Amino acid sequence: SRVFRGSSVATLRDFKGDVLMRKLFTLSLLGLFALAAGSALAAGTGLGNPGFETVPAGGPGDWNTFAGGPGAVSQHSTDMPHSGTGHMDLQTGGANAFAGVFQFGAVTFPAGATVTFTGWHKSLIDPFNGTREVKIEWAGAPELRVDEIGMIPTEYTQFSLSGVAPAGVTAATITYAISTFNPNQDFNNVYIDDFEVTCTPEPASLALVGLAALGLIGIRRRSK
Repeated sequence: SRVFRGSSVATLRDFKGDVLMRKLFTLSLLGLFALAAGSALAAGTGLGNPGFETVPAGGPGDWNTFAGGPGAVSQHSTDMPHSGTGHMDLQTGGANAFAGVFQFGAVTFPAGATVTFTGWHKSLIDPFNGTREVKIEWAGAPELRVDEIGMIPTEYTQFSLSGVAPAGVTAATITYAISTFNPNQDFNNVYIDDFEVTCTPEPASLALVGLAALGLIGIRRRSK
Protein backbone atom coordinates (compact mmCIF):
# COMPACT_ATOMS: atom_id res chain seq x y z
CA SER A 1 0.00 0.00 0.00
CA ARG A 2 2.91 2.36 0.71
CA VAL A 3 4.30 1.73 -2.74
CA PHE A 4 0.87 2.34 -4.20
CA ARG A 5 0.48 5.65 -2.32
CA GLY A 6 3.97 6.77 -3.34
CA SER A 7 3.26 5.86 -6.92
CA SER A 8 -0.01 7.76 -6.79
CA VAL A 9 1.68 10.88 -5.37
CA ALA A 10 4.37 10.73 -8.06
CA THR A 11 1.74 10.29 -10.75
CA LEU A 12 -0.26 13.22 -9.38
CA ARG A 13 2.90 15.36 -9.26
CA ASP A 14 3.73 14.46 -12.85
CA PHE A 15 0.15 15.22 -13.89
CA LYS A 16 0.22 18.65 -12.23
CA GLY A 17 3.59 19.39 -13.81
CA ASP A 18 2.29 18.44 -17.22
CA VAL A 19 -0.78 20.65 -16.75
CA LEU A 20 1.48 23.56 -15.77
CA MET A 21 3.68 23.01 -18.82
CA ARG A 22 0.61 22.93 -21.02
CA LYS A 23 -0.61 26.23 -19.57
CA LEU A 24 2.78 27.91 -19.99
CA PHE A 25 3.05 26.57 -23.51
CA THR A 26 -0.41 27.90 -24.36
CA LEU A 27 0.34 31.33 -22.85
CA SER A 28 3.57 31.54 -24.82
CA LEU A 29 1.78 30.76 -28.07
CA LEU A 30 -0.90 33.32 -27.22
CA GLY A 31 1.86 35.88 -26.74
CA LEU A 32 3.18 35.15 -30.22
CA PHE A 33 -0.29 35.42 -31.70
CA ALA A 34 -0.91 38.69 -29.85
CA LEU A 35 2.26 40.25 -31.25
CA ALA A 36 1.41 39.09 -34.75
CA ALA A 37 -2.15 40.33 -34.39
CA GLY A 38 -0.89 43.68 -33.10
CA SER A 39 1.21 44.10 -36.21
CA ALA A 40 -1.68 43.16 -38.47
CA LEU A 41 -4.02 45.49 -36.58
CA ALA A 42 -1.68 48.45 -37.04
CA ALA A 43 -1.37 47.64 -40.72
CA GLY A 44 -5.08 47.39 -41.20
CA THR A 45 -6.37 50.28 -39.06
CA GLY A 46 -3.40 52.62 -38.71
CA LEU A 47 -4.99 55.29 -40.90
CA GLY A 48 -8.52 56.52 -41.33
CA ASN A 49 -9.66 56.96 -44.94
CA PRO A 50 -6.31 55.64 -46.26
CA GLY A 51 -7.39 55.61 -49.90
CA PHE A 52 -9.05 59.06 -49.82
CA GLU A 53 -12.31 57.46 -50.92
CA THR A 54 -14.27 60.17 -49.11
CA VAL A 55 -13.66 63.89 -48.74
CA PRO A 56 -11.34 64.38 -45.71
CA ALA A 57 -13.36 65.41 -42.68
CA GLY A 58 -10.44 66.58 -40.53
CA GLY A 59 -9.83 65.77 -36.89
CA PRO A 60 -8.61 62.47 -35.41
CA GLY A 61 -9.12 59.43 -37.60
CA ASP A 62 -9.22 61.32 -40.90
CA TRP A 63 -7.07 63.58 -43.04
CA ASN A 64 -6.57 67.26 -42.37
CA THR A 65 -5.77 69.38 -45.42
CA PHE A 66 -3.61 72.51 -45.52
CA ALA A 67 -2.45 74.95 -48.20
CA GLY A 68 -1.01 78.45 -48.39
CA GLY A 69 0.64 80.83 -50.80
CA PRO A 70 0.03 81.58 -54.49
CA GLY A 71 -2.38 79.11 -56.13
CA ALA A 72 -2.02 76.56 -53.34
CA VAL A 73 -4.68 73.82 -53.26
CA SER A 74 -5.21 70.65 -51.24
CA GLN A 75 -8.47 69.11 -52.40
CA HIS A 76 -10.25 65.81 -52.87
CA SER A 77 -10.57 64.60 -56.46
CA THR A 78 -11.91 61.70 -58.51
CA ASP A 79 -10.01 62.57 -61.71
CA MET A 80 -7.25 59.94 -61.64
CA PRO A 81 -7.07 57.69 -58.55
CA HIS A 82 -4.42 55.02 -58.16
CA SER A 83 -7.21 52.69 -57.03
CA GLY A 84 -10.81 53.07 -55.95
CA THR A 85 -12.64 56.25 -56.82
CA GLY A 86 -10.89 59.03 -54.87
CA HIS A 87 -7.48 60.63 -54.32
CA MET A 88 -5.97 63.97 -53.24
CA ASP A 89 -4.95 66.77 -55.60
CA LEU A 90 -2.10 69.04 -54.36
CA GLN A 91 -1.17 72.20 -56.25
CA THR A 92 1.20 75.16 -55.94
CA GLY A 93 0.80 78.13 -58.28
CA GLY A 94 4.03 80.00 -57.65
CA ALA A 95 6.95 80.55 -55.28
CA ASN A 96 6.57 80.29 -51.49
CA ALA A 97 3.53 78.05 -51.59
CA PHE A 98 2.69 74.75 -49.89
CA ALA A 99 -0.06 72.12 -49.88
CA GLY A 100 -0.55 68.76 -48.19
CA VAL A 101 -2.37 66.47 -45.81
CA PHE A 102 -1.70 65.14 -42.33
CA GLN A 103 -3.34 62.77 -39.87
CA PHE A 104 -2.46 63.08 -36.19
CA GLY A 105 -2.46 60.29 -33.67
CA ALA A 106 -2.62 58.05 -36.70
CA VAL A 107 -1.03 54.94 -35.18
CA THR A 108 -0.33 53.45 -31.76
CA PHE A 109 2.62 51.16 -31.15
CA PRO A 110 5.16 50.05 -28.52
CA ALA A 111 8.59 51.62 -28.19
CA GLY A 112 11.13 49.95 -30.46
CA ALA A 113 8.54 49.04 -33.10
CA THR A 114 9.35 49.84 -36.72
CA VAL A 115 6.76 52.15 -38.25
CA THR A 116 6.57 52.40 -42.06
CA PHE A 117 4.60 55.02 -44.00
CA THR A 118 3.94 54.17 -47.66
CA GLY A 119 1.77 55.59 -50.40
CA TRP A 120 1.50 56.39 -54.10
CA HIS A 121 2.09 59.69 -55.86
CA LYS A 122 2.45 61.14 -59.35
CA SER A 123 3.31 64.55 -60.79
CA LEU A 124 1.24 66.07 -63.57
CA ILE A 125 4.11 68.49 -64.24
CA ASP A 126 7.24 67.08 -65.88
CA PRO A 127 9.63 67.59 -64.23
CA PHE A 128 8.33 68.11 -60.70
CA ASN A 129 9.60 71.50 -59.58
CA GLY A 130 9.23 71.62 -55.82
CA THR A 131 10.09 70.00 -52.50
CA ARG A 132 8.37 66.79 -51.51
CA GLU A 133 8.05 66.25 -47.77
CA VAL A 134 7.18 62.88 -46.29
CA LYS A 135 7.15 62.86 -42.50
CA ILE A 136 6.53 60.70 -39.44
CA GLU A 137 6.41 62.94 -36.38
CA TRP A 138 6.57 61.18 -33.02
CA ALA A 139 4.29 62.43 -30.23
CA GLY A 140 6.56 63.90 -27.55
CA ALA A 141 9.84 62.95 -29.22
CA PRO A 142 12.10 64.14 -32.06
CA GLU A 143 10.56 63.73 -35.48
CA LEU A 144 11.70 61.53 -38.33
CA ARG A 145 11.55 63.74 -41.40
CA VAL A 146 12.59 63.50 -45.03
CA ASP A 147 12.73 66.46 -47.43
CA GLU A 148 13.40 65.72 -51.07
CA ILE A 149 13.96 68.11 -53.95
CA GLY A 150 13.64 66.58 -57.39
CA MET A 151 11.59 64.15 -59.33
CA ILE A 152 8.16 62.77 -58.67
CA PRO A 153 7.42 60.47 -61.62
CA THR A 154 4.60 61.23 -64.03
CA GLU A 155 3.16 57.75 -63.36
CA TYR A 156 1.96 56.56 -59.97
CA THR A 157 5.01 55.39 -58.01
CA GLN A 158 5.22 54.11 -54.45
CA PHE A 159 7.20 55.97 -51.77
CA SER A 160 8.22 54.62 -48.37
CA LEU A 161 9.57 56.04 -45.10
CA SER A 162 10.42 53.97 -42.00
CA GLY A 163 11.53 54.74 -38.46
CA VAL A 164 11.88 53.08 -35.06
CA ALA A 165 9.56 54.42 -32.37
CA PRO A 166 11.50 56.05 -29.50
CA ALA A 167 10.88 55.07 -25.88
CA GLY A 168 7.87 56.70 -24.27
CA VAL A 169 6.08 57.38 -27.56
CA THR A 170 2.73 55.82 -28.37
CA ALA A 171 1.47 57.83 -31.35
CA ALA A 172 2.62 59.61 -34.48
CA THR A 173 1.44 62.22 -36.97
CA ILE A 174 1.74 61.31 -40.65
CA THR A 175 2.33 64.10 -43.20
CA TYR A 176 2.72 64.39 -46.96
CA ALA A 177 3.29 67.83 -48.49
CA ILE A 178 4.77 69.72 -51.44
CA SER A 179 6.24 73.23 -51.26
CA THR A 180 8.08 75.85 -53.34
CA PHE A 181 10.28 77.72 -50.87
CA ASN A 182 13.56 77.06 -52.68
CA PRO A 183 14.87 79.14 -55.62
CA ASN A 184 13.29 78.62 -59.03
CA GLN A 185 10.41 76.51 -57.70
CA ASP A 186 6.89 77.45 -58.76
CA PHE A 187 3.91 75.61 -60.30
CA ASN A 188 3.26 71.98 -59.37
CA ASN A 189 0.37 69.54 -59.47
CA VAL A 190 0.67 66.22 -57.61
CA TYR A 191 -1.82 63.40 -57.05
CA ILE A 192 -1.51 61.17 -53.96
CA ASP A 193 -3.42 58.01 -53.05
CA ASP A 194 -3.49 54.72 -51.10
CA PHE A 195 -1.54 55.69 -48.00
CA GLU A 196 -0.74 53.04 -45.39
CA VAL A 197 1.02 52.82 -42.04
CA THR A 198 2.32 49.47 -40.80
CA CYS A 199 3.82 48.62 -37.43
CA THR A 200 6.26 45.75 -36.90
CA PRO A 201 6.89 44.75 -33.24
CA GLU A 202 10.36 45.14 -31.81
CA PRO A 203 12.52 42.18 -33.00
CA ALA A 204 13.77 41.52 -29.48
CA SER A 205 10.22 41.04 -28.19
CA LEU A 206 9.40 38.55 -30.92
CA ALA A 207 12.67 36.71 -30.31
CA LEU A 208 12.08 36.40 -26.54
CA VAL A 209 8.59 35.01 -26.97
CA GLY A 210 9.82 32.63 -29.65
CA LEU A 211 12.67 31.36 -27.47
CA ALA A 212 10.25 30.88 -24.59
CA ALA A 213 7.99 28.81 -26.79
CA LEU A 214 10.88 26.66 -28.01
CA GLY A 215 12.09 26.20 -24.45
CA LEU A 216 8.70 25.05 -23.28
CA ILE A 217 8.44 22.64 -26.17
CA GLY A 218 11.77 21.14 -25.13
CA ILE A 219 10.74 20.86 -21.49
CA ARG A 220 7.47 19.24 -22.44
CA ARG A 221 9.22 16.69 -24.62
CA ARG A 222 11.72 15.81 -21.87
CA SER A 223 8.89 15.40 -19.35
CA LYS A 224 7.22 12.69 -21.46
